[in-house]
Amino acid sequence: MLGNAALYRMVRVQDHGIRKMSLLKAEVKQEARVANEGV
Repeated sequence: MLGNAALYRMVRVQDHGIRKMSLLKAEVKQEARVANEGV
């Protein structure tokens, strides 16, 4: 049971990290697009 809980927590943390990374990438892409339009 403890193993399942630890595994579940690991998956949740990993999923959260992946989502955070994709959000950061989207923000960077948007900033780059804005910079290109400004030029």
